[in-house]
Amino acid sequence: MSKVLVLIAAIVLLSPLWFTAVGSFQDLDGVMSMPPAPWPRVPTLENYEWIMTHPIALWARNTGVLVVLTVMISVTVSCCAAYAFAFFDFKFKKALWLLLLAGVMVPRISLIIPLFVVLRKVGLGGTLIGVVLARAVVPMALYLARAFFETVPRSLLDAARIDGAGDFTILARVVAPISKPIITCLALFSAMSAQGDYIWQNLQLQRPEVVPLLIGLIRAVNDRQGGQAELMMNPIGRKLAMAMVLLLPMLAIYFTASRYFTSALGGAIKE
Repeated sequence: MSKVLVLIAAIVLLSPLWFTAVGSFQDLDGVMSMPPAPWPRVPTLENYEWIMTHPIALWARNTGVLVVLTVMISVTVSCCAAYAFAFFDFKFKKALWLLLLAGVMVPRISLIIPLFVVLRKVGLGGTLIGVVLARAVVPMALYLARAFFETVPRSLLDAARIDGAGDFTILARVVAPISKPIITCLALFSAMSAQGDYIWQNLQLQRPEVVPLLIGLIRAVNDRQGGQAELMMNPIGRKLAMAMVLLLPMLAIYFTASRYFTSALGGAIKE
């Protein structure tokens, strides 16, 4: 009985993804048909061909730069800070930790204007590095990393210190290898947020040479400069194809790292 319930739940949860994939291979009549077809009745690649008429390579490169830099900086900052909170005792530690946790309850949308002004003042407005630095510190990532680090036996750290290792060496060669699950989890979350941060990227990245994939595709699918002929095309199918293009890299990353991802969640919840 439990397997049947799990199967039903899986079908319900995955059905939107399935119909998105099906709709991306249909023309406007197929997308608008009721009830929705479980498979393309007249398969077409027109939606994907339309996507390829745009500078996808440039947008993908910019997205890759955003994702890689965001993951590197976010994971590094989170791990270093979590190591300090997990294994160091210093003045105002509890107060600073509560202050950082309070950042989890602050809606990110409320920080857009202050971040925008600060980046303009320091000359990083409208740049990829400015977008990356605005996402470098994530309180929730710090919380998860600290919870996992505290499960590392102190005896390993003491043994490393006896051998003459410093804190950075201990973090890199002792704590980090043990904490691959949580590091993979943080990297996955950082990559997803870097690719899907539409409001912040749309506000910052206006120049064509720095437009990432998400912003470029959304602007292209909403472009009405083609006149009435463009309006008669298949905007819904194009949006579904756009969603699949954006989703496939994240699915590939997740399934590649799913073993570490589930282990990280289990470790964090346990603590």
